[in-house]
Amino acid sequence: MYDLMTKINESSSDTYLRAKDLLDAGDYAVALELLKPINLETPHFKTYESIGECLVALERPHEAILLSLGGGWLGEQAISSVFSSG
Repeated sequence: MYDLMTKINESSSDTYLRAKDLLDAGDYAVALELLKPINLETPHFKTYESIGECLVALERPHEAILLSLGGGWLGEQAISSVFSSG
């Protein structure tokens, strides 16, 4: 069944890949602007990680530190659910 969440996830995935290309090219400000709404729609620890990378490159380390706390928690939850679903 193709529902709205699937559509949002696919759209977010495409946008994330574009943002990662921009990040790799050193265009941190534009990458950050693409990543922020994705993080609100479908939070994922890799998105948090990429946003943090942008923030550090843009010399905004305090924001990156706060964000990494949330990203670390999400990553922990993903790993925990994999091992507890067995």
